[in-house]
Amino acid sequence: GQEPLVVVLPPGGDLLHRQKTGAFAYAPLLAGDPAIVDLGERLTARLAGRDPCLLFVSCSSHYSVEGNAWIAEAVSSLLVAKRED
Repeated sequence: GQEPLVVVLPPGGDLLHRQKTGAFAYAPLLAGDPAIVDLGERLTARLAGRDPCLLFVSCSSHYSVEGNAWIAEAVSSLLVAKRED
């Protein structure tokens, strides 16, 4: 009775690209698949224009303590919302 939660965790370069262009480079890969959750949009909104590198150890693919906390909060809220559906 369980279902998977597929989540996209963008690296720093993708968040920087999103700030510059307004779109994620990987967006076409997700188009039309409502089962995939793109945390990139949630992280971008929460950054509110601040440097995305704040969420990473060296703006690479390794999230910092703060970045991991943001991801945990986002996933937790997604799971709560799914449970309420």
